[in-house]
Amino acid sequence: MTHEDNVNNKHLPKPSALLILSPWLAVVCAVVLAGCVLIYDQVNGKREKDFAAQITFEKGQALINTLESAIQLGIGLEWAHNELEILLENSSGQKDVIILAVADKDGRIVSSGKPEFLERGLPGNISVRPLNPGNSFQWCITKWNSRSVFLVYKEFVPKAGPQNHKHKPDAHDGDEGHSQLSETSPLIIFVGYDISQIEEAEQTDRRHTVITVAILLFLALVGGLTCFLLRGYLSSRKLALETTAFSAEVLGTLPVGIMATDMENRISSANPEALKILGLSRETVAGLLISDILPSIWPMLDERLSEGKPVLEVETGCHFKEGQYVPLAVSASRIITDEGKLIGKVLILRDLGEIRDLQAGIRLRDRLAAIGTLAAGVAHEIKNPLSSIRGFAKYFQQSTKMDGANAKMAVTLEQEVMRLDKIVNDLLDYARPDNLNIGGFVLDDLLAKAKSIVQPDLDAQHIDFISELPEPSLVLTADKDKMTQVFINLFLNSIQAMKKSQEKRLVVAGRVVRHAKRMSAALLLEVTDTGCGISPDIIQDIFSPYFTTKARGAGLGLSIVHKIVEAHGGHIDVKSVAGRETSFIIHLPFHDLPEKI
Repeated sequence: MTHEDNVNNKHLPKPSALLILSPWLAVVCAVVLAGCVLIYDQVNGKREKDFAAQITFEKGQALINTLESAIQLGIGLEWAHNELEILLENSSGQKDVIILAVADKDGRIVSSGKPEFLERGLPGNISVRPLNPGNSFQWCITKWNSRSVFLVYKEFVPKAGPQNHKHKPDAHDGDEGHSQLSETSPLIIFVGYDISQIEEAEQTDRRHTVITVAILLFLALVGGLTCFLLRGYLSSRKLALETTAFSAEVLGTLPVGIMATDMENRISSANPEALKILGLSRETVAGLLISDILPSIWPMLDERLSEGKPVLEVETGCHFKEGQYVPLAVSASRIITDEGKLIGKVLILRDLGEIRDLQAGIRLRDRLAAIGTLAAGVAHEIKNPLSSIRGFAKYFQQSTKMDGANAKMAVTLEQEVMRLDKIVNDLLDYARPDNLNIGGFVLDDLLAKAKSIVQPDLDAQHIDFISELPEPSLVLTADKDKMTQVFINLFLNSIQAMKKSQEKRLVVAGRVVRHAKRMSAALLLEVTDTGCGISPDIIQDIFSPYFTTKARGAGLGLSIVHKIVEAHGGHIDVKSVAGRETSFIIHLPFHDLPEKI
């Protein structure tokens, strides 16, 4: 993952607050709902049961009232018992009536629509006394032939009918079962309705309720488990995003290049430093084969990785960035999951160019330090003899006996001694430790002073001097005298390099570069001339002591410049195009100061 992916991940939508509530909320809601269903079922069942009982009771009342009227009418019409039984039999033929009987106060069946009641008595061995029948309607529930019976009963006292009705002789007169109805002692009329279907329906409803409650509890369990899993998923997702963001941030700021490949050795991701080393963009690097990027070393890396051996800091060189050669240290390893499955490879690229430059700089400093120590000793031993030789030359010049030729030789001797003395002084300046006299000064004033010193040489060669310094003027904290010496040496080098140039121009430019991450700033001063340039073969040696391409010169000018700049905590670079121009770029630490000193 690249740093840009990390930025996108930071703006992912947050999960809804409902998703992160306690998983027990779903369980509690389902349990409450199940309780509500049970309570509703109980209340509704009782209401339906009461309603069914009321309807059945009213039906029984209506049927008993009808029978009372019929019996009373039968007494008046002098019906026989068989006619009452026919009436009861016809009335008991209703669909839900399973018991219809008339009993005396002792519970004996007097008449019934079903003959079996005459033999077996009331259903369920019901005793009349506990029922306590009266002239009001009453009911109870009993069992008969494994069926539930809703029994409605009432006491009935027959009354004698009109006396004008005469008895009609009947063929069965004298038969006990077919005697006429007459006013008797109180009777009890029983009507029984089959309510087994209602009870079955109630049981079915209860089963449905139990199933509904079981489903709700199951849903509560599933919902709670789902909430637990969802919270775990959200926590894992949040942890994964935080880990990914952390990894992406770390990878994005590492000073080494990191690349990951898939099973086909194609690049799947690369951090910014790897893209910088490869000189590629994030879009173009995806899908490239490692063998195309590291052709010289990849076969060896692939072989060692196939054997399960990690590769550590193998140095190689690759041509990136349009043919530019980059020295690299390559490390590689396989990516294996917790299950032991190989999913790709990871490579770490470390650019050794800066390290090589640092090593070269250290070697140069060591060489310069050794040369400086040697120069200090040699200069000390030479300076005293040179003073004696100069004294003798003066003496010979003042001798009156010397002819013209000898006097001329004495003058030449004195000039050469003075030249040697200057070289020795330069050696001593180079070898002497830098004791900087730091102070604040206006940069424009320093460059104006350095220009005034070389102005005769500029005028002699008709060189255009161009200053491109920032406005307002900058205040630099440094050793003014030594920095003046730096620019005088650079100006003189540029003037000498433009002796044979057609276009002669010396440009001094400056700008401040601020580093937000480092919380620092640097002053860049660039001296550019349109001279003969420097050959690429010798450009790395120009700051070495005694290296010069001039016919006359000690080769210490640029070495002293290099030493002074480094003493101020900066560094100097050079860019040159042979035959066209040369630029010296000085990098100095910069601190904001008031413009007025």
